[in-house]
Amino acid sequence: MSEPFFITLYYPTNTHIMQIIQNSACLVLTCNAAERTVYFNSEIVRGKKISSMYLFASNAVEYSTPSTAEPLATLLDVGALSISMNAKDIEGNVIVKEYNSNNFILGSEPTDTHTEWDIDRVIDWNNTSFNFKALNSDAVFKIVLIVFFQTEPLSAFNDEITGTISLPIATDGENDIKLVDLLGDTLKNKCIKKIVASPEAYGYLHLVTDKGLIENIPTRFLQCLGLKSFCFDNIKIDAEKSFFRNRGLSENVNITFQF
Repeated sequence: MSEPFFITLYYPTNTHIMQIIQNSACLVLTCNAAERTVYFNSEIVRGKKISSMYLFASNAVEYSTPSTAEPLATLLDVGALSISMNAKDIEGNVIVKEYNSNNFILGSEPTDTHTEWDIDRVIDWNNTSFNFKALNSDAVFKIVLIVFFQTEPLSAFNDEITGTISLPIATDGENDIKLVDLLGDTLKNKCIKKIVASPEAYGYLHLVTDKGLIENIPTRFLQCLGLKSFCFDNIKIDAEKSFFRNRGLSENVNITFQF
């Protein structure tokens, strides 16, 4: 039996990929360790050029899924199962094989230990899966996979920030808050390059934009700093159709939109 091989993306020490988000899908996966493999698919990403994707799990703080508010798996859950990914593109080329999830997982607490990667291909979802290597486990849990994708070429981007809109949010338990109720039309026609969430913000931003949809991106992704921060493709947000889904216990959080 041949040994498994690894296809891993390596970058020079001082080189980082600028992660620019145009659209994203939030896939809530049910992982049943006894089945050894979980396939994931969504019509929203089928046939789209995938920029990158990342798993999201909770740290010690209890975190729930965006829509059904079910408990989310912890990093310990994921680590105990030794989850890896196999993925191919639609031409049958291997993207990754037995790629350890530690490389592309973000926890709910800011650590920025993930590795940036640039897939830039259309994925064959029928031949893409997560595999569990742990033996004698009957664990069943929910985990979130965030998939970034493009529906059109990225716009010209520069990181110069000319203005900001800060959004203090007084939260009251787990609830969904419509952005227009907090911001009115202040975001109208603003080309958003970056969104920053305060450390105590636990939840998801669901943004309908002029370029499509940022579906339930965890606020954790908006707390990455420096070279590993995520930027946006000059998106214009429809505040009437967009939400902050609070999933934390903090009474006050802050989200800042930069343009």
